[in-house]
Amino acid sequence: MPELPDLEVARALLAQRLAGLTIDAVDVRRPIVVRNLLGGELAAHLSGRRFAAVRRRGKFLLFPLDDQHLLAVNPMAAGRL
Repeated sequence: MPELPDLEVARALLAQRLAGLTIDAVDVRRPIVVRNLLGGELAAHLSGRRFAAVRRRGKFLLFPLDDQHLLAVNPMAAGRL
């Protein structure tokens, strides 16, 4: 599992590169690891949304979107997105 300092570096790097970018498409390769609390297809909820920022809470990376929803990612043991 990634250590907190590693996640903070990842957060800072992603914040620089993602803020303001639009999600063009979504490809869920392993649906078993995705928890979509909104119902329906995840791609439909994320496509066209823009990243507002990147934050960290504990071992989760948080991606607030322009529609007030929040994408939460736990890199888990692999330490990758």
